[in-house]
Amino acid sequence: MSKVLVISTSPRRGGNSDLLCDQVLKGAKDAGNDAVKLNTEGMNINGCLACDCCQNNGGKCVQKDDMISVINALQDADVVVFATPIYFYNMSAQLKTLIDRTYPIYRKVHFKKAALIVTAADARISTMDLAIDGFKAFVGCLDGVANAGVIIGNGVWKKGDVTGKECLKRAYNLGKSL
Repeated sequence: MSKVLVISTSPRRGGNSDLLCDQVLKGAKDAGNDAVKLNTEGMNINGCLACDCCQNNGGKCVQKDDMISVINALQDADVVVFATPIYFYNMSAQLKTLIDRTYPIYRKVHFKKAALIVTAADARISTMDLAIDGFKAFVGCLDGVANAGVIIGNGVWKKGDVTGKECLKRAYNLGKSL
């Protein structure tokens, strides 16, 4: 049994990337894993100050915001699935900020697998390339963390557009495989 953490960084609860998160969560639970979802919508997560204090004080950020709960959840997980809508051909500011704020722990994360969910209104798969490359680069900075895959929901704009699409099944199956 693995501890699976699914992080939805969409500012729109119940949106398409959030619905795909729910399917990963369901698949992970159906496979017998301990799985939880964390929504960053409504959380106060500031940008990294690049002060480097965290690297000199045992990995503790000087900022007192909601990122501490995210860090704790990350450090408790075996597998992490990040989810983002695509805005202007890239990951959301919320996901990028979260990634940047993992700087205090990036050299000593406990999770061993990471996956990505991306959704976009544009039907072209290439719309996701920049975000996927950014995710791969992030995972490449983490010692011993494998890329567990990417789920793409393309051609989805309005809430619920993923309903009935193959990406829902792929998200569920990803969850089962974790």
